[in-house]
Amino acid sequence: MHDGIAPMRLSRIGREIRSRTKGQAAMERAVAAKRFRPDVPFHMTNQWWIVVHGYVLAEVAGYQQSPASEAVVLWPALQRLFVGMGDDNERVHASMKPITDNTGSTD
Repeated sequence: MHDGIAPMRLSRIGREIRSRTKGQAAMERAVAAKRFRPDVPFHMTNQWWIVVHGYVLAEVAGYQQSPASEAVVLWPALQRLFVGMGDDNERVHASMKPITDNTGSTD
């Protein structure tokens, strides 16, 4: 018999694996499109995951209290990560524009 915790953890881990698999597929597409260097997509996905997860943890813990924190913390961090992976700053900015127009700006 179990206390219900293990199945819950396994379910959450399963969702995370599926999300990371989708993220890895997105990284592979970016590499194929020559937007990112041909690094290991699994590691690139983990880097992206850590940036987003870290931001969410900081927000949940109350460290990102400004309504503009997403625009001045998360989006610039992702933009810098993607440029560091080999993409062009202007292309990243253009790709993120539909998102940032709704939540804030990376300008």
